[in-house]
Amino acid sequence: MSNETTPAEAEKDLSSWGKALAGALLTGLTLFALTLMVGYWPDRMPGPKSDCQTYVKQLFHVKLIDPCTIRKDSTIRDTVTEKSPVKDKDTLAVKVTIRVKDTLINRDLPCLDPCAVFRTDEEAGRKKGPSVATITLNDLLLILVALGGFLGNMIHIASSFTAFVGAKKFRRSWTLWYFVKPFTAAALSTSLYFAFRAGFLNYSNDAGNLNLYGIMTLAMLSGMFTEIATRKLKEIFETVFKPKDEGLPDKLDGSLKITDLSPAKVDKTQKNSFTLKGSHLDAKPLVITINDEAVIVTGTKADTITFDYIVSVAQQGATVFKLLVTDKEKNTIYTKDLSSQ
Repeated sequence: MSNETTPAEAEKDLSSWGKALAGALLTGLTLFALTLMVGYWPDRMPGPKSDCQTYVKQLFHVKLIDPCTIRKDSTIRDTVTEKSPVKDKDTLAVKVTIRVKDTLINRDLPCLDPCAVFRTDEEAGRKKGPSVATITLNDLLLILVALGGFLGNMIHIASSFTAFVGAKKFRRSWTLWYFVKPFTAAALSTSLYFAFRAGFLNYSNDAGNLNLYGIMTLAMLSGMFTEIATRKLKEIFETVFKPKDEGLPDKLDGSLKITDLSPAKVDKTQKNSFTLKGSHLDAKPLVITINDEAVIVTGTKADTITFDYIVSVAQQGATVFKLLVTDKEKNTIYTKDLSSQ
């Protein structure tokens, strides 16, 4: 018995090193997406009808900057350290004084600039607070939705990969699919999010009414079930943009159809030449039989199929000849009973 591996088996085979590398990549990318999602998770959503929708852009410290909620009598407390030299006999010492300074915030305006508390006080020559980067709510949601779609698809492809490798049915030709799919899922979840925010699915556009957990659930599920999400977007597009085809001549239809057969009778004494008429008859291979006997196809075109049939000795006593046209999957395309003459 030969121990050589056939080409088909070699295509399915994956070495132990390959399995370890693939497992490490899948685990690493999954943890990377999960870590970024947690890092970008905001501390809270803006209030209803709030104009303050800016966050501190810092991983694991994404906090809403909302000076509108500061009361008029609120203060910022600064700790100031003062040093002054003190001469004590022959020794020069430094006296350290620590005092607390309260600064009253001016609330004459209806709402301060979200970044106002981080600006430099030029008159005092020092900063009131730390200099930080900021990010808007819309940008933050787009990042989280894309990460949700990516993470959801990583769950799907990790399950698919381990299942196929475990069943020894993994094919290397699918490697590109495993690399590209998570990124297309991220784009798909973002597209579905736009559809929600656009109001196609009756979702509120007000930031105060946004359910962040609902949005992320949608993003992750669309990443896990990309085919279903794609069909849903297709349904939305067809509903919104489907044109009326009333009055359009020669409407395009890509489905295979058989409309007629001629002649409609079988001559037992000679060779019969038949013609099937329809549309898109060359779209896929067809199997034609008469009384379960194969016929001889002589020509195939988009609108006609011609074939010959000679009645066998076993069928000489038949009075009805059943024509049956099927595809390779045994699905019936056309059937008709032919009489004899």
